[in-house]
Amino acid sequence: MRSTAPIEFEYIIEIIQKHPAFSIEPLEGIIPFNEDALINVTFSPKEFCTAILSIQLIISQFNSKPIVCTFYGNSNPGIARYRIFLLSKFK
Repeated sequence: MRSTAPIEFEYIIEIIQKHPAFSIEPLEGIIPFNEDALINVTFSPKEFCTAILSIQLIISQFNSKPIVCTFYGNSNPGIARYRIFLLSKFK
C-alpha cells in the first residue's frame, strides 16, 4: 500500500473469513507518507483444496470506508511434478 497524502496513516486488518492454508502479516501497522507498506499474504496448503481468505482493511484516514479484499487459493494434484517437467523440457 502507498499513501500519497502528506501524512502517515495507521491500518488494521480484520479477518472476516479465515482458512488455515492462508497466513497474512502484519495485521496492523503504519502506511508512511510516500512510501510502501507491505502486507504479505501466503498460501501454503497442506491438502488439495480451494481456499478463501476474506479480510477488511481499516485505515485511520478521516472519513475512509473499510476495504474488503478476498483471496482465493487453489491446489491440485501433480502441479509440482508438472512444473518440474516443464522446467526440464526447456533446459
